[in-house]
Amino acid sequence: MFIIQDCSPEIEYLNIATETQGSLFNVTAIAQSATVLTRDHNVSVPSSPRAIRYDISVAVVAALDFILNCILLQVLCLCGVVGNALNIVILSRHGCRKPTNILLTSLSVSDLLFSVTQSLSRAWSIVARFDLNSALTLNSMYVVYVRSWNEAALTISIYQVTMIALVRLLAVCCPLHVHRIVTPLRVKFLTCAIYIILVVLHSPIQFMYEIRWVPVIGNATVADYQPSHFYVSHTDGVNFYIAAILSNARSSVPLTTVSVCSIIIILRLSISNKLLDKQSDSIKKKARSIKSVKMLLTICFILMFLVLVPTTTFEAYISFGPDKAQLSCRLKIVVLYLSNILFQFSCSVNFVVYVTMNSKFAKTYKQLFCSNQKPSPQKRKSFEK
Repeated sequence: MFIIQDCSPEIEYLNIATETQGSLFNVTAIAQSATVLTRDHNVSVPSSPRAIRYDISVAVVAALDFILNCILLQVLCLCGVVGNALNIVILSRHGCRKPTNILLTSLSVSDLLFSVTQSLSRAWSIVARFDLNSALTLNSMYVVYVRSWNEAALTISIYQVTMIALVRLLAVCCPLHVHRIVTPLRVKFLTCAIYIILVVLHSPIQFMYEIRWVPVIGNATVADYQPSHFYVSHTDGVNFYIAAILSNARSSVPLTTVSVCSIIIILRLSISNKLLDKQSDSIKKKARSIKSVKMLLTICFILMFLVLVPTTTFEAYISFGPDKAQLSCRLKIVVLYLSNILFQFSCSVNFVVYVTMNSKFAKTYKQLFCSNQKPSPQKRKSFEK
C-alpha cells in the first residue's frame, strides 16, 4: 500500500475537498473543511498549479472516490470478511497437523484482519456525504488508532504467501526431505514470529500522530490528528524508515522471493510432467493429486503478482520517476485508490480460488453449508494430500 496516504497535508486537503463536491455538500462545508486543515497543518490552498503536467479534474476524483471507495472497496471488504471467515471454519475442520493447513489458515486470519481494517480506512468517505464533522473525526480516529494495524495485516498477508512459496519450493526441489524440514511445529513457530515481528516493525506508525479536538463552525468540535512529539523529534528518521525500509520490505523483498520460487516451481513441474508419462497409473494418480495443490498455490502467487507488480511500479514511479514533480496530488490520490482496490482484491479472492481449484475444500464447504451431511472426524484430511 502506498505510504503517500495521510503523509501530505495538501493531499489530505484535496481529499476532503473532493468529498465535499456535488449535490450533498455546499460551499460552507468546503470552507469548513479547509479551515480545519489549514489551521492545524498550515496548509494553503494552491491558487495555481506548480508545473503540473499530469492532472485530472476534481469532479473525476470525486466520482472515482464514490465508485471505488464507497462501493467497490466496501463490497470487496465484505467479500473478504465473509470469505476468509469461511476459509478459517473449513480449514479448521481439517486440523493443524499439516504445514499447508497451518499456512492457509494463518493467511486467512491476516486477510480477515486486513479486510476489516481496510473497510474502516475509507468508511469516512461514505460518512462525509452526510456529516462532514463526523467524517473528519472518523478519519482521524482511523489514522491514529487503526492505520498501523491495517498496514501490519497487509504485510503479514504478503509474507504468508511468501512463506507458502518457499514451502512449495522445498516440496518440489526436496520431496524426500520436505516433511522432515517443514514440520507443523516449525511452521507454527515461524507463523507466530511473522505476526510478532511485523507488528513490531509497524509500531512507529502507531506513534506518528495524536488526536486533538478543535472547534469548527457551528459550535461543534471535531477530532483532528496532528504530528506527535515522537514524530516531530524524529521526522527524518521515521520518514526514511517508512519509505526506504518498510516499503521495500513489503514490496520488493516478497516480490523477488515469490518470483524466483514460482519460476523454479514451474520449471520443476514441467520436467516432472515429462517424467510422469513414463510412470505407472498409480504413481500418476498420486502425482496429479500433488500437482493440483501446487496449481492452487501457484494461482495464489499469480494473484500476488497482479497486485505487487503494478503497485510497486506505481510507487517507484511516483517516488523516483523523472516526472514525479509533474504529478498532481489528485492523480496520486487516484493511484492510492486503485492500490487499495488491488490489495483488497488479493485478500478477498482466496475463497473463490480454494472452492474452484481444490475438490476437498469444495466438498467440505458443501457438507458444512450446503447439506445436512457433516464430515466425520475420521475423514478429515489435509489439503496437502
